[in-house]
Amino acid sequence: MKRSLHNEAGFTLVELLMAAVLGLIIMGTFLQLFISTQTNYRTNDQLARIQESGRFSVEFISQTARTVGFRGCAGSAATITNSLGATTYHYDFATPVEGHQYTGTTGTATTDWTPNLTAGAIGSPVAGSDIITFRGPDNSCQADIIAHTGFTANLEIDSSTTCIAPGDIVIAADCENVEVFQAVGSAMGGTNWELAHTQAGTPGNTGPNFIDTFENGSVMRMISTTYYVRNNPAGVPSLYRIQTTNTAGAAQAGTPEELVEGVESMQVVYGLDTDGDGALDSYDTANNVTDWEEVVSVRIGFLLRSPEENLKGEQDTFTYQVNGATIDPVDDFRMRQVMVTTMTLRNRVQ
Repeated sequence: MKRSLHNEAGFTLVELLMAAVLGLIIMGTFLQLFISTQTNYRTNDQLARIQESGRFSVEFISQTARTVGFRGCAGSAATITNSLGATTYHYDFATPVEGHQYTGTTGTATTDWTPNLTAGAIGSPVAGSDIITFRGPDNSCQADIIAHTGFTANLEIDSSTTCIAPGDIVIAADCENVEVFQAVGSAMGGTNWELAHTQAGTPGNTGPNFIDTFENGSVMRMISTTYYVRNNPAGVPSLYRIQTTNTAGAAQAGTPEELVEGVESMQVVYGLDTDGDGALDSYDTANNVTDWEEVVSVRIGFLLRSPEENLKGEQDTFTYQVNGATIDPVDDFRMRQVMVTTMTLRNRVQ
């Protein structure tokens, strides 16, 4: 029997080479598409992280700014009387907002900020970044004044309030008087709590008597909050805050708390009402503010950076304008973005 060779078929070497080349081209295309998709995903993810950091930073500060300058129903026309036995930095509740402009070069001494920092009040701020402190009531802790019979009598508040404890610093306000004092002691008087006003305690009060009789007002626990930039334990610049509520007469400075990672710089300017008509007249930096009572708004700018590097084809050698300040960060491959927000201190314009 004859076997026909015409029925046998196969691939030539040229065909095999062409198939291999086509396969490599297809694989390369898919690999390039995968790398491009992964890069775009990382870039978008890091950009979202930057924007998220900015939103969180704004939200933290804006929540604090809402209660700054609370003076009861008397509004901004009332004067805060600070009766505390110490009026050092974290106890200076007669000054609801205070800032510090970085005016140094590369140092972090207290004199590198203007006004100068109080020694020990703010721990390890980074050079080049501003600092802002808000002093006001904690709106999550409020009690109605039930009765007050005179200067020397205890202040009687609603017994349903459990957040105010002996040793707390509080503000009592009605439509005429506003006083910050330490509720050195408290006791149940009838069906309500009575807050004492004595010279004992830390920091205590300057005298044993209230400035006046309070009627139909409220009592709120006071809190001092400082926002600034410092490096976290991993060396990453972050937004920090120090809150002081003086619980049980504790030290004046609270523990620094990291809020948002990746905040390289914070720059603050202050909106001033220089003629007292309730309208904004100008913006200026903290070193040029001569009367903090004139501050009715703050404009805060952040320079934010991505957590990861290697997202750009070349180093970031740019300088950034943040609220009028020129910031030159370390040259690396991170993404950066500037975010600026303006907050009205609503208790200062009522």
